[in-house]
Amino acid sequence: MATASLTEFNREPSRIGRMAREEPVVIERYGRPFLVVSRAQEVSDPVESMRAAGLIRAAREADNSPLPVLDLDPATAQAIMADLAAARAAR
Repeated sequence: MATASLTEFNREPSRIGRMAREEPVVIERYGRPFLVVSRAQEVSDPVESMRAAGLIRAAREADNSPLPVLDLDPATAQAIMADLAAARAAR
């Protein structure tokens, strides 16, 4: 792995970029690793790469009904409607 100083990187970024085509280049600041410049991988589908990285997920199939549908027998449905009507009247 090649190394370069932060000053070299600031003065000649294109040279560091050319070096990074061959192998990753460690940029050092005060003699310590500061960052690594490496060749970018070509991404054919950015959405697929974000999905693979776990940054996004596929949307669930949408249910277009505004409210859940309940299968109730008529007596239970009438009792619920009566309770709602009583609660509304009590306001």
